[in-house]
Amino acid sequence: MTEPDAYIATDADFMTPTKSVAMSELVWGSFLAAFLKRDQNDLAAKLQKDMANFGIRPGILMWNMVIDVYSDRGETNEVLAAWRTMSAQGVKPNALTYRALISSLFRAKQSTEALQWFTTFETDVKPISSVEHSLFVYNAVLNGLLHLGRGNVETALSIFQRMQDDGPKPDLVSYNTMLGYHARQTDFKSMAAIINQMGSARVVGDVFTFSTILSALLRVGRTDAPEMVINIMRKQGVEASVATYTAIIQSQMEEQTIQHLQATMRLLDEMEKDRDVAPNEVTYTSVLAGLYRGSWLSPEQIQWYKQDITARMRKRNVNLKAGGYNILIRACLRDPNGLEDGLAFYREMVRNKVPRGDDTWYVMLSGLLDREEWEVARTIVDEMFSSGSQPGPRVLRLADKIRNGQG
Repeated sequence: MTEPDAYIATDADFMTPTKSVAMSELVWGSFLAAFLKRDQNDLAAKLQKDMANFGIRPGILMWNMVIDVYSDRGETNEVLAAWRTMSAQGVKPNALTYRALISSLFRAKQSTEALQWFTTFETDVKPISSVEHSLFVYNAVLNGLLHLGRGNVETALSIFQRMQDDGPKPDLVSYNTMLGYHARQTDFKSMAAIINQMGSARVVGDVFTFSTILSALLRVGRTDAPEMVINIMRKQGVEASVATYTAIIQSQMEEQTIQHLQATMRLLDEMEKDRDVAPNEVTYTSVLAGLYRGSWLSPEQIQWYKQDITARMRKRNVNLKAGGYNILIRACLRDPNGLEDGLAFYREMVRNKVPRGDDTWYVMLSGLLDREEWEVARTIVDEMFSSGSQPGPRVLRLADKIRNGQG
């Protein structure tokens, strides 16, 4: 920007006919935040020095980006130091700045300080903040209090009630935060109250809402949990869709327990009864891939459920595409006992004449390389070249490693 032939101005005020592109606070802040996220503190310091030399004064947008980085990393001292520097420069914090500070203090278990700053926010900043931005702060407080334990629950409940009475009115995040806490306590009376309040406020649940309810019901052994959740969805006026059911199934598979897997199968049963929400490739792939993630199932159980799912797919003429095969192959090759199934999915892909592109070759070769399955990997490399594929650079690098026997 200082070279004679530079075409980028340091700020819009310094644009000229030859410098037709200008940096903005967002761009400066993005660079600074990126350096900090990657622990490139020397580059961050140099950038700040350059900004000072160019006469660029950070505004609240840039400060929020910097403080967010420190907050996300749990560096509370850095958050407070940045806040002090910002204030010394005459930049006033807004709701988003308070959200980052308060979240950081709660993560550091400094609830007293967090609530003091929250009081300051309510007095000084809330009156001039949008409802949306105020909700960010309130939701951060609810989340922080409820994750600190029982000693802070009454305060959270009081704030939640104040939101309902005086505003900002709770949004879906607020309700999900409360619901998640009560679910962790298996307090179904309070969960029911939250669900009823959502109905009265015309706030419709999302995948997190219904997955939370389903998991809580399963935890206490309710075998009718999937049906109960479906009824709650209907009462809330949630239009059943393949995407919604599939997202709930994905969430259940991530729990990696037999109870959640059985609930998943019950949800599949419900979907398969209704043509409008019939499971698709993504639905079945989510279940199949989940079988291989983690070590929560025996090889015999994996095979039983795999055969069940593939039989369902054949019955409904649901065929995997390249993306689905890639997900399954990757999951299998990451499972210590999944090599044979991973190769079986690959062979099935070949039999069904599904195109094998760079993504497939990369998944296969990187997975085999990680497992040090050299002979199998060399066979796949030979097949790749004999198939007429023209692999890209990242795949060629893997092929060279495999042919040279380099892990």
